[in-house]
Amino acid sequence: MHLRVVAAMRLHVAGVALACALARTAIAQSPAQSQAPMTPVGTWRGTSACLVRPSACNDETVVYRITPMKAADSLSVDARKIVRGEEQEMGVLGCRLTRASGQLTCTIPQGVWQFRPMWRAGLRYDRLNPGNPDYGANAPLLAMPGFHPQRYTFMVDWTPSEFSRFRVQYARNDIRPDVTDNEWFLQYILTLGAHGAHKF
Repeated sequence: MHLRVVAAMRLHVAGVALACALARTAIAQSPAQSQAPMTPVGTWRGTSACLVRPSACNDETVVYRITPMKAADSLSVDARKIVRGEEQEMGVLGCRLTRASGQLTCTIPQGVWQFRPMWRAGLRYDRLNPGNPDYGANAPLLAMPGFHPQRYTFMVDWTPSEFSRFRVQYARNDIRPDVTDNEWFLQYILTLGAHGAHKF
């Protein structure tokens, strides 16, 4: 049984760790075989293989734990990778299953648009759901019911050559209930040595 994960986006998905892991081809075997209709629910283990070689990408052993959500066609995908024999979290996505085709569609709220040959713009949204933890005696100090930390990020970058890139990023960060952080980043990236276009 093959598991296909498709990013449903209007914009080109940027390469973050989680997106890279889910965008690669992963073939795994279902932990249990039964006569019931095929479903991706369960624990999937396999190899996440790099599609571009040679590159900075490395093949990884991955584990996807897929569990049902409240809606009949909604699933949660908890993606992890194995590093030195231990699982490391990569992220959790809410996905929708098309049972007729077996296709699993996961929406990633991040995109990069290349609007000119050397220019790109990107937008990302992050939100944290703290759930309902039991803080015990510390509840008066730690509990913040109804508060969901969130962040909006916008970036523009310019790539004048295959060796360099300038990047400006703005983030509105609401990680505390009474404070909003406005963050600006200026980045310059310089590539030295062998790369995709030239191998020295």
